[in-house]
Amino acid sequence: MLKGLISRFQKQQAAQLPGYAALGVIRDGGLSNIFKAKEQATGRIVAVKVQKPAARKAGERPDVAHLVLTEGQVVSSFNHPNVVRCLGHGLLGESPYVVLEYVDGVPLSMLLSGESKQLDGMRLSVVRQAAMALAHVHARRFVHRDFCPKNLLVVSDGVVKLIDFALAAPLGAVPTMGYRPGTAEYLPPEVLRRDLNDHRVDIFGWGVIAYQTLSGHWPFEQPGQHVVVAKILNVKPVALDKRVPAVPAEVAGIVMRCIEKDPVNRPSGMNAIVSLLDRYREVTI
Repeated sequence: MLKGLISRFQKQQAAQLPGYAALGVIRDGGLSNIFKAKEQATGRIVAVKVQKPAARKAGERPDVAHLVLTEGQVVSSFNHPNVVRCLGHGLLGESPYVVLEYVDGVPLSMLLSGESKQLDGMRLSVVRQAAMALAHVHARRFVHRDFCPKNLLVVSDGVVKLIDFALAAPLGAVPTMGYRPGTAEYLPPEVLRRDLNDHRVDIFGWGVIAYQTLSGHWPFEQPGQHVVVAKILNVKPVALDKRVPAVPAEVAGIVMRCIEKDPVNRPSGMNAIVSLLDRYREVTI
């Protein structure tokens, strides 16, 4: 059933999900397929994400037993303007699916890697909105675990949306050892070493994103796949305010604390970070 559905979506035909008409394929990923669709009752455009069988098998591993929670169950816990909204979820055959608001945005990763001027004057706003999204996720007792630029969409009006909760886990139920999820350039030392970890893995990821967004530099020098782990473990980043003097000293200081190698030295939560950034919401960089 699922294979046939995907085939029909890829041919741009009007295949049917329950209550939805398919419009096309957004992404064919390793663990899921994402489709653009129209909700027939309202006419609104949505995104439908269907989990692949390989992702279901991963949930059967004892070190990631928390994955019995579907992405729809996770995302339905959130209600925040900077987090993608869940409009419904269920099963398509044996595959979990989630219906999400359609976000017509550009991944922050593309804006950081290209020559786009879209971030000019709003870099501090982007990192502040990312912090607000993460604070909400943690307040709902979840850890995102893949907090990186490709999972932050920037809309043309400047709104930032956090997406992709496929690796999210309940706070306190994160795998402790032997499992290393996420995007390598944004993972902290404790995850790279497969040591004990908690919600501060997300705080580290936010710090790396903030440093990169505000300065244009990855804090541990230019990433190369074969040396990323060694650099995160060993390289001491250049202070952010030395790279970009226009960044307020307090903001630069909190970003540098977030990318401390020892999680004990990082801020304990995102609320204090959001409060600090709120004081500089009128600053344009």
